[in-house]
Amino acid sequence: MTFYFHPRSRRFSLQAYADAMRELGQDLDLDVFLPVDLRATADAYELKAFLPAVSAEDVEIQVVNGVLTLSGELKVERDAKSEYILSELPSGKFQRVISLPTPVDTENVVATLENGVLTVVIPKAEEARSKTIKIQTK
Repeated sequence: MTFYFHPRSRRFSLQAYADAMRELGQDLDLDVFLPVDLRATADAYELKAFLPAVSAEDVEIQVVNGVLTLSGELKVERDAKSEYILSELPSGKFQRVISLPTPVDTENVVATLENGVLTVVIPKAEEARSKTIKIQTK
């Protein structure tokens, strides 16, 4: 199951996503929307997500049956004694579930977190990779 979010209607979409996940038996209490880019190359899928101030230990990545799940928590420490004039830094739990369109090689998934950008490279399974067939002439 894939959910698509429109940035302008994000609040409604997150509620719809949480409701759908609850119906599937997964309790979902999301605090943060995590925007991602997912691109396909000939050999792999590459996901990029901005995760500022998040350590690798706070992120969980799973690929099961062609479904990529990215979850974790953004932790922002705020001084409870201070009176904030503006408080916009997101904090809380996040989760993205993305169905990949072709079979993937789950044994060779590579994830890196550098300068607040998470990159996940998911190789396509051999049978899903495009092949060029040379035509033989007689």
